[in-house]
Amino acid sequence: MNFKSKTKYIIIGFICGLILSSTVVFAAPAKITAVFSSVKLYYENTLKSSFSIIKYGNENYVPWSKVAPYLKESVIFNGTDMKIKSPVSQFNAKLVIDGTERPSAYNDGINNIPSLILYQNNVYTPINYIANNMDKTIQYKSQEKTFYVGKIPEGQYMSDILKPFNVQDGKCYINEDLKLAGKDYFKGYHLFTFYNSSVFSFNLEGKYSDLSGLIGACNYAKYNNDATVEIYGDDNLLAKYEITPDNLPQNINLNVTGVLKLTIKVRNKDVYSSYIDLCDLIIK
Repeated sequence: MNFKSKTKYIIIGFICGLILSSTVVFAAPAKITAVFSSVKLYYENTLKSSFSIIKYGNENYVPWSKVAPYLKESVIFNGTDMKIKSPVSQFNAKLVIDGTERPSAYNDGINNIPSLILYQNNVYTPINYIANNMDKTIQYKSQEKTFYVGKIPEGQYMSDILKPFNVQDGKCYINEDLKLAGKDYFKGYHLFTFYNSSVFSFNLEGKYSDLSGLIGACNYAKYNNDATVEIYGDDNLLAKYEITPDNLPQNINLNVTGVLKLTIKVRNKDVYSSYIDLCDLIIK
Protein backbone atom coordinates (compact mmCIF):
# COMPACT_ATOMS: atom_id res chain seq x y z
CA MET A 1 0.00 0.00 0.00
CA ASN A 2 1.54 3.32 -1.07
CA PHE A 3 0.90 6.17 1.33
CA LYS A 4 3.11 8.73 -0.40
CA SER A 5 0.05 10.51 -1.77
CA LYS A 6 -1.82 10.23 1.53
CA THR A 7 -1.63 12.69 4.44
CA LYS A 8 -0.16 11.12 7.52
CA TYR A 9 -0.79 12.41 11.00
CA ILE A 10 1.60 11.41 13.74
CA ILE A 11 1.26 13.31 17.03
CA ILE A 12 3.46 12.22 19.95
CA GLY A 13 3.16 8.55 19.30
CA PHE A 14 -0.58 8.56 18.56
CA ILE A 15 -1.44 7.61 14.97
CA CYS A 16 -4.75 8.45 13.41
CA GLY A 17 -5.10 6.80 9.98
CA LEU A 18 -7.63 5.33 7.64
CA ILE A 19 -8.32 1.74 8.73
CA LEU A 20 -8.88 -0.29 5.58
CA SER A 21 -8.86 -3.81 6.95
CA SER A 22 -7.93 -5.84 9.99
CA THR A 23 -4.30 -5.56 8.87
CA VAL A 24 -2.71 -2.24 8.01
CA VAL A 25 0.63 -1.96 6.18
CA PHE A 26 2.49 1.35 6.24
CA ALA A 27 4.81 2.25 3.39
CA ALA A 28 8.10 3.29 4.92
CA PRO A 29 11.78 2.49 4.52
CA ALA A 30 10.77 -0.89 6.00
CA LYS A 31 7.27 -2.33 5.94
CA ILE A 32 5.40 -2.32 9.26
CA THR A 33 2.41 -4.54 9.95
CA ALA A 34 -0.07 -3.43 12.59
CA VAL A 35 -3.32 -4.95 13.81
CA PHE A 36 -6.38 -3.05 14.93
CA SER A 37 -9.29 -4.04 17.15
CA SER A 38 -12.37 -2.44 18.64
CA VAL A 39 -12.38 -1.35 22.27
CA LYS A 40 -14.69 0.45 24.66
CA LEU A 41 -13.70 3.51 26.63
CA TYR A 42 -14.83 3.70 30.26
CA TYR A 43 -14.37 6.79 32.37
CA GLU A 44 -14.97 6.32 36.12
CA ASN A 45 -16.79 3.05 35.30
CA THR A 46 -19.09 4.82 32.82
CA LEU A 47 -19.02 3.86 29.15
CA LYS A 48 -18.09 6.93 27.12
CA SER A 49 -17.37 5.67 23.59
CA SER A 50 -16.19 2.81 21.36
CA PHE A 51 -13.42 3.05 18.79
CA SER A 52 -10.64 1.14 17.08
CA ILE A 53 -7.09 1.00 18.32
CA ILE A 54 -3.98 0.08 16.34
CA LYS A 55 -1.69 -2.42 17.99
CA TYR A 56 1.95 -2.42 16.97
CA GLY A 57 4.57 -4.24 18.99
CA ASN A 58 3.69 -3.89 22.66
CA GLU A 59 1.94 -0.57 22.25
CA ASN A 60 -1.71 0.38 21.68
CA TYR A 61 -2.19 3.47 19.52
CA VAL A 62 -5.45 5.28 20.15
CA PRO A 63 -7.23 8.20 18.42
CA TRP A 64 -5.99 11.47 19.85
CA SER A 65 -9.48 12.99 19.90
CA LYS A 66 -10.75 10.16 22.08
CA VAL A 67 -8.11 10.33 24.80
CA ALA A 68 -7.15 14.01 24.85
CA PRO A 69 -9.73 14.92 27.55
CA TYR A 70 -8.17 12.37 29.90
CA LEU A 71 -4.44 12.87 29.31
CA LYS A 72 -3.59 13.51 32.97
CA GLU A 73 -5.47 10.50 34.24
CA SER A 74 -4.50 6.85 34.62
CA VAL A 75 -5.47 4.25 32.00
CA ILE A 76 -6.19 0.56 32.56
CA PHE A 77 -6.43 -1.67 29.45
CA ASN A 78 -7.34 -5.35 29.62
CA GLY A 79 -7.29 -6.06 25.88
CA THR A 80 -10.92 -5.31 25.14
CA ASP A 81 -11.92 -2.48 27.47
CA MET A 82 -10.02 0.70 28.27
CA LYS A 83 -10.80 2.19 31.68
CA ILE A 84 -9.66 5.68 32.55
CA LYS A 85 -9.61 6.56 36.22
CA SER A 86 -9.44 10.12 37.45
CA PRO A 87 -6.74 10.77 40.07
CA VAL A 88 -9.33 12.89 41.89
CA SER A 89 -12.31 11.25 43.54
CA GLN A 90 -15.01 12.14 46.03
CA PHE A 91 -14.01 11.28 49.59
CA ASN A 92 -16.93 9.74 51.41
CA ALA A 93 -16.55 10.90 55.00
CA LYS A 94 -18.34 13.13 57.46
CA LEU A 95 -17.00 16.59 58.16
CA VAL A 96 -17.57 17.80 61.73
CA ILE A 97 -16.53 21.33 62.69
CA ASP A 98 -16.68 22.33 66.37
CA GLY A 99 -18.96 19.39 67.11
CA THR A 100 -21.44 20.17 64.32
CA GLU A 101 -21.74 17.90 61.30
CA ARG A 102 -21.57 19.81 58.03
CA PRO A 103 -23.26 18.93 54.72
CA SER A 104 -21.47 16.47 52.44
CA ALA A 105 -22.24 18.69 49.42
CA TYR A 106 -21.32 22.32 48.89
CA ASN A 107 -23.05 24.73 46.52
CA ASP A 108 -20.54 26.86 44.64
CA GLY A 109 -23.25 29.19 43.40
CA ILE A 110 -24.01 27.08 40.33
CA ASN A 111 -23.74 23.41 41.20
CA ASN A 112 -23.66 21.14 44.22
CA ILE A 113 -20.13 19.78 44.52
CA PRO A 114 -18.52 17.40 47.04
CA SER A 115 -17.26 19.05 50.21
CA LEU A 116 -14.36 16.57 50.35
CA ILE A 117 -12.29 15.10 47.52
CA LEU A 118 -9.28 12.77 47.54
CA TYR A 119 -6.13 13.32 45.50
CA GLN A 120 -2.89 11.37 45.99
CA ASN A 121 -3.93 10.33 49.51
CA ASN A 122 -4.64 13.93 50.55
CA VAL A 123 -8.13 15.18 51.40
CA TYR A 124 -9.11 18.53 49.85
CA THR A 125 -12.05 20.80 50.57
CA PRO A 126 -13.16 24.09 48.94
CA ILE A 127 -11.56 27.01 50.73
CA ASN A 128 -14.87 28.89 50.50
CA TYR A 129 -16.55 25.99 52.29
CA ILE A 130 -14.11 26.18 55.19
CA ALA A 131 -14.32 29.97 55.40
CA ASN A 132 -18.13 29.92 55.39
CA ASN A 133 -18.23 27.32 58.17
CA MET A 134 -15.85 29.45 60.22
CA ASP A 135 -18.06 32.51 59.66
CA LYS A 136 -15.15 34.21 57.90
CA THR A 137 -15.01 36.18 54.69
CA ILE A 138 -12.57 35.11 52.01
CA GLN A 139 -10.82 37.15 49.35
CA TYR A 140 -8.33 36.18 46.66
CA LYS A 141 -5.80 38.64 45.30
CA SER A 142 -4.56 37.32 41.97
CA GLN A 143 -1.54 39.64 41.79
CA GLU A 144 -0.28 38.29 45.11
CA LYS A 145 -1.60 34.76 44.45
CA THR A 146 -2.88 34.84 48.00
CA PHE A 147 -6.13 33.84 49.72
CA TYR A 148 -7.13 35.96 52.69
CA VAL A 149 -9.50 34.36 55.21
CA GLY A 150 -10.99 36.89 57.61
CA LYS A 151 -9.07 40.09 58.20
CA ILE A 152 -6.71 41.34 55.50
CA PRO A 153 -3.50 42.67 57.06
CA GLU A 154 -2.59 46.23 56.30
CA GLY A 155 0.75 46.61 54.62
CA GLN A 156 2.94 43.73 53.41
CA TYR A 157 5.13 41.06 54.90
CA MET A 158 8.56 42.65 54.84
CA SER A 159 10.21 39.29 54.19
CA ASP A 160 8.17 38.89 50.98
CA ILE A 161 9.46 42.09 49.43
CA LEU A 162 12.81 42.94 51.02
CA LYS A 163 16.02 41.04 51.58
CA PRO A 164 19.20 42.45 53.15
CA PHE A 165 21.56 44.06 50.67
CA ASN A 166 24.46 43.70 53.10
CA VAL A 167 25.24 41.01 55.70
CA GLN A 168 28.34 41.10 57.90
CA ASP A 169 29.47 38.09 59.94
CA GLY A 170 26.18 36.27 59.73
CA LYS A 171 23.55 34.65 57.56
CA CYS A 172 19.96 35.60 56.89
CA TYR A 173 17.36 32.96 55.99
CA ILE A 174 14.08 34.30 54.65
CA ASN A 175 10.71 32.69 55.45
CA GLU A 176 12.25 29.51 56.84
CA ASP A 177 13.39 27.98 60.16
CA LEU A 178 11.18 30.33 62.17
CA LYS A 179 10.01 29.33 65.64
CA LEU A 180 9.32 31.47 68.70
CA ALA A 181 8.16 30.14 72.08
CA GLY A 182 7.26 26.79 70.55
CA LYS A 183 5.16 28.30 67.74
CA ASP A 184 6.07 27.96 64.06
CA TYR A 185 5.99 31.01 61.82
CA PHE A 186 6.15 31.17 58.03
CA LYS A 187 7.08 34.79 57.36
CA GLY A 188 10.15 36.55 58.63
CA TYR A 189 13.93 36.54 58.96
CA HIS A 190 16.03 33.89 60.68
CA LEU A 191 19.32 35.57 61.63
CA PHE A 192 22.37 33.44 62.36
CA THR A 193 25.16 35.48 63.93
CA PHE A 194 28.86 34.63 63.94
CA TYR A 195 31.42 35.56 66.57
CA ASN A 196 30.52 38.55 68.72
CA SER A 197 28.28 40.55 66.42
CA SER A 198 26.55 40.65 63.04
CA VAL A 199 24.98 43.36 60.90
CA PHE A 200 22.04 43.09 58.49
CA SER A 201 21.14 46.10 56.32
CA PHE A 202 17.93 46.71 54.32
CA ASN A 203 17.14 49.41 51.76
CA LEU A 204 13.72 50.90 52.59
CA GLU A 205 14.13 53.76 50.07
CA GLY A 206 12.04 56.04 52.32
CA LYS A 207 8.85 54.29 51.14
CA TYR A 208 7.44 53.14 54.47
CA SER A 209 6.08 54.52 57.73
CA ASP A 210 5.47 51.63 60.15
CA LEU A 211 7.10 48.32 60.99
CA SER A 212 5.56 45.79 63.37
CA GLY A 213 6.08 42.13 64.30
CA LEU A 214 7.79 39.85 66.80
CA ILE A 215 11.40 39.24 67.81
CA GLY A 216 12.96 36.52 69.94
CA ALA A 217 15.37 33.61 70.21
CA CYS A 218 14.75 30.85 67.67
CA ASN A 219 13.58 27.57 69.23
CA TYR A 220 14.92 25.49 66.34
CA ALA A 221 18.49 26.07 67.45
CA LYS A 222 19.77 23.32 69.77
CA TYR A 223 22.21 25.73 71.37
CA ASN A 224 21.51 29.43 71.56
CA ASN A 225 23.07 32.42 73.22
CA ASP A 226 21.87 35.58 74.90
CA ALA A 227 22.10 38.59 72.62
CA THR A 228 21.27 42.26 72.28
CA VAL A 229 19.50 43.37 69.11
CA GLU A 230 19.56 47.03 68.06
CA ILE A 231 17.54 48.37 65.13
CA TYR A 232 18.70 51.59 63.47
CA GLY A 233 17.03 53.85 60.93
CA ASP A 234 19.67 55.83 59.03
CA ASP A 235 22.09 55.36 61.96
CA ASN A 236 19.52 56.54 64.53
CA LEU A 237 18.68 53.97 67.21
CA LEU A 238 14.99 53.06 66.91
CA ALA A 239 14.78 50.16 69.38
CA LYS A 240 16.84 47.82 71.53
CA TYR A 241 15.90 44.29 72.61
CA GLU A 242 17.52 41.94 75.12
CA ILE A 243 17.08 38.38 73.81
CA THR A 244 17.39 35.21 75.90
CA PRO A 245 16.35 31.71 74.79
CA ASP A 246 13.94 31.17 77.69
CA ASN A 247 11.97 34.43 77.22
CA LEU A 248 8.77 34.96 75.26
CA PRO A 249 8.99 36.94 72.00
CA GLN A 250 8.79 40.73 72.19
CA ASN A 251 6.69 43.06 70.07
CA ILE A 252 8.21 45.31 67.44
CA ASN A 253 6.42 48.59 66.74
CA LEU A 254 8.60 51.11 64.95
CA ASN A 255 8.10 54.39 63.13
CA VAL A 256 10.21 54.13 59.96
CA THR A 257 8.85 57.19 58.19
CA GLY A 258 11.42 58.45 55.67
CA VAL A 259 14.03 55.84 56.65
CA LEU A 260 16.35 54.95 53.80
CA LYS A 261 18.53 52.28 55.44
CA LEU A 262 17.28 49.96 58.15
CA THR A 263 20.10 48.23 60.04
CA ILE A 264 19.78 45.34 62.48
CA LYS A 265 22.79 44.78 64.74
CA VAL A 266 23.07 41.62 66.83
CA ARG A 267 25.62 41.56 69.65
CA ASN A 268 26.24 38.21 71.36
CA LYS A 269 26.86 38.05 75.11
CA ASP A 270 29.92 35.88 74.55
CA VAL A 271 31.83 34.24 71.72
CA TYR A 272 29.10 31.73 70.91
CA SER A 273 26.67 32.20 68.03
CA SER A 274 23.05 33.23 68.44
CA TYR A 275 19.91 32.60 66.41
CA ILE A 276 17.39 35.42 66.27
CA ASP A 277 13.98 35.30 64.57
CA LEU A 278 12.02 38.33 63.44
CA CYS A 279 8.56 36.97 62.59
CA ASP A 280 5.44 38.31 60.91
CA LEU A 281 7.04 41.66 60.17
CA ILE A 282 4.42 43.88 58.55
CA ILE A 283 5.74 47.00 56.84
CA LYS A 284 3.51 49.76 55.51
